[in-house]
Amino acid sequence: AHKNHIVVAEALALLAKSGSAPLVVSTGAMQDYRNPGFFESLKARLEQAGVAERFRFLGLIPYPEVAVLMRGAVAMINPSLFEGWSTTVEEAKSLGKRLILSGLGVHREQAPERSLFFDPGDAAQLAAHMRQVLEEHDPRAELEAQRAAALALPERKRRYALEYEELALRVVQEHRARRG
Repeated sequence: AHKNHIVVAEALALLAKSGSAPLVVSTGAMQDYRNPGFFESLKARLEQAGVAERFRFLGLIPYPEVAVLMRGAVAMINPSLFEGWSTTVEEAKSLGKRLILSGLGVHREQAPERSLFFDPGDAAQLAAHMRQVLEEHDPRAELEAQRAAALALPERKRRYALEYEELALRVVQEHRARRG
């Protein structure tokens, strides 16, 4: 439930009323021990709204297949109510993908380019962003964004490694200082 798929279902229903509901594909576990009935209630909500055929649940699939889906997507949506650090955002940045993100601090901290932020409780705002991304979609611009992301990836990895090393050294130094 904390991944907030329900707001995507509601946004999809709003878009369907205007005749422009895109296909939404979701991967990942379809069971959650913390909320056992959630998946069934989400499917029921999609059926009730008449958009079940526009929201596909693929379940747990191998990562190479997820990567193919991400590359082919017009955008990636992360509507979460809370996150630690979003892998979705990092993957999208590495692929040069558009993102539609809940306005969590961590999403903003990750500073993804070409992103739109929405209130995670506001399906109308999410629907407006989905419509905007579809209207602005330009395959040539997508290819350029993918190329730029691929070129930037080695530097992003290098910076990450340096920041990680710096953090690890600082932790070791602080630990040694406490031990005397």
